[in-house]
Amino acid sequence: MLAAGLALVGTCGAPGVASAGTGPAGTGPLTPLAGHAAPFPVGAVVLGPSVASARATVDVVLRPRDTSALDRFTRGLSTPGSPSYHRYLDAGQLDAMFGPTQGTVQATRDWLASTGLDVGRTSPDGLLIPVSGTASQLEAAFAVPLVQARLADGRTVRLAIREAKVPASLVPMIQGVVGLSDQAVARPHLTGGTGVLPAAGTHATAADPAATSPRTAGHTVGPQACPAVTGYTNAWNAQDLASAYGFTPLYAGGRTGAGQTVGIFELDTYDPADIAAYQACYGTSVPVTDTLVDGGAGANAQGSAEAPLDIEVVAGLAPGASVHVYTGPNDGANGALDTYDQMVTDDSAKVITTSWGECEQAMGTDAQQAEATLFQLAYAQGQTVLAAAGDSGSTDCLYAQPGVFQTQAAVDDPAAQPYVTGVGGTVLSAYSPNAPVESAWGFGGGSTGGAGGGGNSGTFEAAAWQQVPGAQSAATSYHCASPPGTAGTHQCREVPDVSATADQGHGDLVFYRGGWTVEGGTSMSAPLWAALVADAEQGCAAPDE
Repeated sequence: MLAAGLALVGTCGAPGVASAGTGPAGTGPLTPLAGHAAPFPVGAVVLGPSVASARATVDVVLRPRDTSALDRFTRGLSTPGSPSYHRYLDAGQLDAMFGPTQGTVQATRDWLASTGLDVGRTSPDGLLIPVSGTASQLEAAFAVPLVQARLADGRTVRLAIREAKVPASLVPMIQGVVGLSDQAVARPHLTGGTGVLPAAGTHATAADPAATSPRTAGHTVGPQACPAVTGYTNAWNAQDLASAYGFTPLYAGGRTGAGQTVGIFELDTYDPADIAAYQACYGTSVPVTDTLVDGGAGANAQGSAEAPLDIEVVAGLAPGASVHVYTGPNDGANGALDTYDQMVTDDSAKVITTSWGECEQAMGTDAQQAEATLFQLAYAQGQTVLAAAGDSGSTDCLYAQPGVFQTQAAVDDPAAQPYVTGVGGTVLSAYSPNAPVESAWGFGGGSTGGAGGGGNSGTFEAAAWQQVPGAQSAATSYHCASPPGTAGTHQCREVPDVSATADQGHGDLVFYRGGWTVEGGTSMSAPLWAALVADAEQGCAAPDE
């Protein structure tokens, strides 16, 4: 069926597809962005050409003005003795130093406008130009056939069956076109959620006296005792985690994240009443603000426990910090990229955590490379990005599509990005203060319901700080290539970088949908590390102080 479907499209074409290989007058021939097509999903069946009148929005992603200069700058930030060591960009400097030139932006916008597409506002960093139009218009503008396909899980999606084309004069300026295919949706790295009963047989709700008792104000100490969550035998509360992972000495020194903002990436909604009940029980009052990107989660909202887990872990362990939640649509196209871009261009959160990810092999290179640029720019601004490494061990594609079990070795994006700290999972079985007793979270043994994600990226080479002889795994030379199109064997990026408790069999107590439940997964370990970074960064002096 796949071959027949593609043959049908190749023979009949689709209305409006540019076939002459030339762009609008004055722009020269159209040239493919080689190596950037998204992979065809396993088990997908082509149904025919995309509906010509169906509308979509895609992002045309521009390159930074001087990638070599950006590489030198970021390398200097982490090199002791360098004049730029730890001298991160100030707010507002990003576009001026590394954003595309105004000439590049204008030339690209002029070409896009000449195609008949609706050209949106360029992002503040100059990297993203959103364009909207019908499927027919997008096909014609980028000279790429779009088809409808049915995935193994029953979803009908839009797929671009080859690389987009752009004018040859713009190829050096354009990094990719993200959103022509919309099959890849991100997954929350969350396990559990069935709930448990405390030993006393009670179930706390927002109305319980224990959840509304007054607590010590000022956030000079960590989370207070929360009576509603005492007595659980198969879950950790915030105080347990603080003691196990060395937060308590930070609290004793007054470091609770005061003055720090933690940005939380979300593709789903949450109920503020759940967050309020959690904070009331632990005596915290972390302010939580929201930014909706591209309209927020919208029709794709699932109402899962992901967002409450992320927010509550940070609020419980960094009680002096602020939380800023950025929520975008999980639309399989450019919603996630737009959300990350907003977090970077705002530059208000110096710690960013995400518990959402995609199997690296299922993503288009366009999206991966666009993210890589954003995360490098985030690092240039002094933003720390932490990402859950996944819950399927070394087979991150295993559950990428419902009903399709792919067992090849794969890692999770964005945890495998070079400028992201990938956070894996452990089984925390016991602890004494500042001394967790942990083992690898994996299938079988003492583990429950998953395994900490990890392995070697197939796209990105190891960053300079990872290329340490003797510190690599036994076999780290794989066919990873960055930028796309390069060949040969390289030392690949390895993940995870750090780990923390993730096993749902002894998970984290979360207030969700009016009651306490136990959640696990690397969705728990990523915000835990984000809270630790926020606490540790409180009061750190600037390089010139």
